[in-house]
Amino acid sequence: MALTIRDMLGLPSLSMAQVVAGQGGLDTAVDSVSVLEWMDLKSFQRQFFVQNEIVITSFYAFRHDVPAQLTAIRRLKESGEVGMILYYVGVILPRLDPRVIRLADALQFPILMMPPNRMEFRYSEAIADISERIRRNRLGDNNFVQNTLERLAGVPEMHRTISTVLNMLSNQLQMTLILTDGHYGEYVAAAWPPAQGIPVRAMLDGYLASQDVGEGYSVVGVYPVSNTRWQHARLLAIAQQNAPGQREHAAMAAQVLELTLKLWKSYEFDNYSADLISAAINNEETELKRLLKRRGQSGFPYTTLWVIAVPGREDHYEQRSLLLASAYRRLLTSLEKDRMQGHLAVFDGYIIGILGAVAPDYLLGLLAGQGLMGAQIFSLPSPKHFHQSFLRTLDVMDMAALVYPDKACVSPQELRFLEALKECRDKGQESVEEALSVLAPLREGSDKEGSMLVTLGCYLLDCGGSMEETASRLYLHRNTIKYRLQKMEHLLGFSLTALPGSMALYKALALLRLQGNVPGNRS
Repeated sequence: MALTIRDMLGLPSLSMAQVVAGQGGLDTAVDSVSVLEWMDLKSFQRQFFVQNEIVITSFYAFRHDVPAQLTAIRRLKESGEVGMILYYVGVILPRLDPRVIRLADALQFPILMMPPNRMEFRYSEAIADISERIRRNRLGDNNFVQNTLERLAGVPEMHRTISTVLNMLSNQLQMTLILTDGHYGEYVAAAWPPAQGIPVRAMLDGYLASQDVGEGYSVVGVYPVSNTRWQHARLLAIAQQNAPGQREHAAMAAQVLELTLKLWKSYEFDNYSADLISAAINNEETELKRLLKRRGQSGFPYTTLWVIAVPGREDHYEQRSLLLASAYRRLLTSLEKDRMQGHLAVFDGYIIGILGAVAPDYLLGLLAGQGLMGAQIFSLPSPKHFHQSFLRTLDVMDMAALVYPDKACVSPQELRFLEALKECRDKGQESVEEALSVLAPLREGSDKEGSMLVTLGCYLLDCGGSMEETASRLYLHRNTIKYRLQKMEHLLGFSLTALPGSMALYKALALLRLQGNVPGNRS
């Protein structure tokens, strides 16, 4: 029987813990425990999905930064963590902010808080209790293969890789697992213990030379694994010497792996796409060269960046995750069908792609009507430009959903406009009011119902100056739209479509949308 988070509350080291958030996730199984005190939130890390792990932390790295705490919880949830044990509130973390509690409740991500204002509790006590209970449960699990396959069935589509399976098995069985080709050249591995930097390549070389994988470790099993990627592939299971029951566990790991390969045969074999994209958008030149060399590429053959998001409230986690997973699979299928060169991966609630040359409307055709918003940036000459473009795009994607709510794909020109809009807003209220002043004749008295602002916003921001499309969107007769536009030109004293006046109107209307001050569509 699996250990659940609710069961953990009965362990001696956690008997005084209080459930402060995420009650809906208390019956989730726990297969492993880890400590987190630092997370680089400025770069998008390669995500190794670890199913059913609980994390221990004091939020030390961002104890005074609530937005960073929220980002960390979202990342932990996305990467497979099932809950958090929070220590030293009132000592290291000043207080647990209500926003953190609300997010954890929405994600059904339990937070167990140790008694605040006390330093005598130790991580090591909880780690020992949890690990021992997991070990005892594992030894008594007569249906390990079936139970593991059931848990793997719950892995989100974007994380269905062999790396995910190996990491899950490695954590559960506490052994290093290496799936290698017949020549021991290519491999996918999960090392145990994960924090000790086990030299996997050196272990493989040592085994190939003399069956010796390193002091204190031994190969407890070598099993052939049928797959469509490598001929004569085999799984090496490496465990600490004298650990009990490891040979039987290794055999079960091989069985789970082969069954999963058959079930997930259409999915990515390993984390190569995620690793490559991460290296590109984080500007990791050495890692990027290593990955390209692994596929026999001497240069970086990609010129197009995709950033795709689910607009809307972030607390709708389940709906957003399902939509993202469905979109990820559909986009992968389309790229394969159209024989497009490129890679996709999911990071922090975004689908990110690096591709070769694509048609300007290619992404729009894939996203139209899907409830997603994407950005497509063309003709990027180097990985450095991918890094810069990614950061700039990410900085304004939330704004894009507010300014262009009906667009499925924003253009590079619209992204640059949003950057200018952000700069204006960041300068302060005086700068914003100056930009909004052009709308004063429309906002003073004659447009109490807001119909002119709604019409003008739809006309310029949504319909590109098309009177017919504006009438269609607002369910009004074309003559009504024409009358309103003429009336606005009279009030403003200039043509709505003539520069520079139209640009000033465009910017002011976009700022109103960012403020949420545009009235609803009224006919």
